[in-house]
Amino acid sequence: MMEGKYVAYVGTYTHENSVGIHIYDVDELRGTLTERKVVPINNPSDLIVSHSGKYLYSIADEGVEAFAIQPDGDLIPINKKWIGGMRGCYVELDDEDRYLFVGGYHDGRVSMMRLSEDGGVAEIADGIFHKGLGRGVAERASRPHVHCVKVTPDQKFLCAVDSGLDHVKIYRINYERGRIKLADILRCELDSGPRMIRFSVDGRFAYVLCELKNTVDVYNPKTVQATMGGIARVKLHYTPLPDLIQSLKDIPVYGTFLDGENMYTQKLSSNGLIVMGNEGKGIGKEVEQLINRKLYIPNYPAERETSESLNVAIATAVVCAEFRRQAAWK
Repeated sequence: MMEGKYVAYVGTYTHENSVGIHIYDVDELRGTLTERKVVPINNPSDLIVSHSGKYLYSIADEGVEAFAIQPDGDLIPINKKWIGGMRGCYVELDDEDRYLFVGGYHDGRVSMMRLSEDGGVAEIADGIFHKGLGRGVAERASRPHVHCVKVTPDQKFLCAVDSGLDHVKIYRINYERGRIKLADILRCELDSGPRMIRFSVDGRFAYVLCELKNTVDVYNPKTVQATMGGIARVKLHYTPLPDLIQSLKDIPVYGTFLDGENMYTQKLSSNGLIVMGNEGKGIGKEVEQLINRKLYIPNYPAERETSESLNVAIATAVVCAEFRRQAAWK
């Protein structure tokens, strides 16, 4: 990038007239791109510029290739390195440009590459092949396919999005030793086909693009971490709640309210639906009209004034525990 001017780098799959990375001059006032040159490289399907702005890294058939960015935006090749597996599809850097991370679609590999002081790619620090089968065993897509690798905003973890397994594998990064170790797995909905992950600017939220169900799933990384893996054993469904309740036939629908009946004096069914409200506003009016069993978590002891509200996670645990206790005595 020159002073007051910008360039755009466009990666491609090389064939016919496309032979590498296309460099465009950007005219902000006119909103135009003017192609300046093409830097030869085989199949540069993903690119990333270092945080220092001095280097560019690209996927290549041979593995990855490093370029030095010149003052006018031109690219000068530094070196190429094999990544320990088949050609990758996604490249990522940590904030200090210490390592280059590569996601492999074809072989489900996550590679960690050291970077040299001159911006070149050094040796392979670590690499892990994903294993297992996802949806339909007969389908090609059921094998591990890593579409995307992203470092979390706190720089502690690497998220590898695997569309074949419907997983986001979360690796802890050891920068000193140059190692990644599986810390957790975010199991997405079966057949959802997660493809990309992005984080909000403030680092509070993670957004997972699911290609096959055409949705973006939103997560709070702190919430995921706080479950200590528990989220991986819970099936999540997204649906308008009123529609779901109305579709249920002869099934009791429970909800928690301040004017409900003491749940410890009620005979609770062995099946049904439990609705828990927002901690600030409770259960909405539309849903409230569809609930036929209102429950209340009483104070303890009964004569002592205590808080009228519990954290919704704690309240859910208390209610579910009473359902389970009564079911055990039947």
